[in-house]
Amino acid sequence: MLVRFLSGTFDPAKLALTLTDMTSGATAAVAVRTSKFKEFAEVAMDKAARASKLAASTDLSFANRSKAIAIQVTNEVNAKAALDDAAATRAARVVDRFPDRVKAGIRAIDTKIVPKPVKTGSPILKGATKVGSKLPIVGGLITGFGVWYDVESGKDPGQAIAGGGASFGSGAIVGAAVGGPVGVVVGGLVGVGVGFAVDEFWPD
Repeated sequence: MLVRFLSGTFDPAKLALTLTDMTSGATAAVAVRTSKFKEFAEVAMDKAARASKLAASTDLSFANRSKAIAIQVTNEVNAKAALDDAAATRAARVVDRFPDRVKAGIRAIDTKIVPKPVKTGSPILKGATKVGSKLPIVGGLITGFGVWYDVESGKDPGQAIAGGGASFGSGAIVGAAVGGPVGVVVGGLVGVGVGFAVDEFWPD
């Protein structure tokens, strides 16, 4: 079983697809995480600036100006913490040096099949959209190419689709549960294991 697992996992083409999926996903997760922290920092600094103007206003009472100063300081501290978090890792600092268009393209890799869960009264549709909101489009395309490669290599089409789908779905869901770049790696490893399990127990 170990030999079959290693031979399948380290097949050059499949390994390249897996590494591409994990690397692109992790990079996108870093870019998205950094972007969220920076957006939070911008909002906090905007609040701090408005509070600063109120604190300097002579039309307000001392008590209200004191409240404004407290709001200003709180938001400045929150903004500083968010900016520190945005640049907390070497990967984040590297990604942040890229031009804005490049960073936008990297973040797009994280785009999900269903951007946001759809509000609906149908439990089935609600569940499907919830799952779809965790499945990345790029990952699905890479999985599709992997399924095609397996079929071209002689694998049963049903087995290839079942294995690829189970690997993609389980990996994406676990990755989303863990979150961030670490989640991408953990999800990728889980996906590889699930895909192998489907192949191993597929009836001949």
